[in-house]
Amino acid sequence: MKSSHKIAIVLGLTLAFLVWVLWGIDFNKAWGAFVQAKWIYFVPMFLGYLVSHLLRSLRLWLLLGRSSSYGRIFIINSVGFLAINVMPLRLGEMVRPYLFLERESIPLATGLAAILLERLLDMVMLLLMLLCLGLVVQLPEQGVMIHGIDVITAGQKAVGVAALLGIVGCILVVLVGQPIIRIIEKFPLGKKIGAFASTFKDGLAGLFTRPIFALSLVALSVVIWSVTIAAVSMALAAFSIPNGFDISLTTWSITLTGMTVVPTPGFFGVYELCCSEALALFGIEETLSKTFAVVLHLGQLIFIGVLGAFFIFREGLKLKDLARQAQ
Repeated sequence: MKSSHKIAIVLGLTLAFLVWVLWGIDFNKAWGAFVQAKWIYFVPMFLGYLVSHLLRSLRLWLLLGRSSSYGRIFIINSVGFLAINVMPLRLGEMVRPYLFLERESIPLATGLAAILLERLLDMVMLLLMLLCLGLVVQLPEQGVMIHGIDVITAGQKAVGVAALLGIVGCILVVLVGQPIIRIIEKFPLGKKIGAFASTFKDGLAGLFTRPIFALSLVALSVVIWSVTIAAVSMALAAFSIPNGFDISLTTWSITLTGMTVVPTPGFFGVYELCCSEALALFGIEETLSKTFAVVLHLGQLIFIGVLGAFFIFREGLKLKDLARQAQ
């Protein structure tokens, strides 16, 4: 299939998801809410996004064992997050390991191990946020229902299973990985696969032998998500929506759960749906909640889009080539 056809399909799906979610809202009322927003609050919101991205790059730099400069990791992280947001089914996740190898000579297995651990940390953080919701918010007895699905319960189960499997998998790789690698090396191409697996195992083992370092990564992850929730709080204030910790945590946790479980192209549709349904728990009217959801989503996309596009241009990269390498 030609690239132009693929792009057309992705754009078509994106538009369909958005139309499905926004169908029936009062667009005159939505426009009124948009133009009456207190734009000054978007300054700390974007600042929060920047601080969060700086901290994410710091965490990834540490996971890579400082194999390159922090500045180079920040650049690649920016390009990678743009790819994640524009490529369907999280295919963009492979862009960063590829660029680590291509631009910084960081072994592919090392890059993949770092990305896996980064995502595992985020998965654990999301699980903790979902578990904390019941402590800070009075949830409905029937659960938070979105199209017949209790998103909190479903999210806790899905994210919990994924986090558990990830943690157990990492432990097994470290404890029994070497015997398995010896078996792999006996097969055709086994030497190359074994070398890849061995590097991956060594990267994981480094964390288990440095518990203080591992705990510092957990603490850094808590700070990252706290800053993100604070940025969401500023966006809520811009629309004169109550922006206490409870509503900010609920809004972001449910939105992130939807994005994680159903990664639509650009996360359009599922983002707006989950965000608006989270606000509905606090009695926020549908048109206002969906207007807010669209603006919050576009704000995040604009931030990472401008940052990622700048570094793509500066590095002489092409998004089409990155997509092909990711595949």
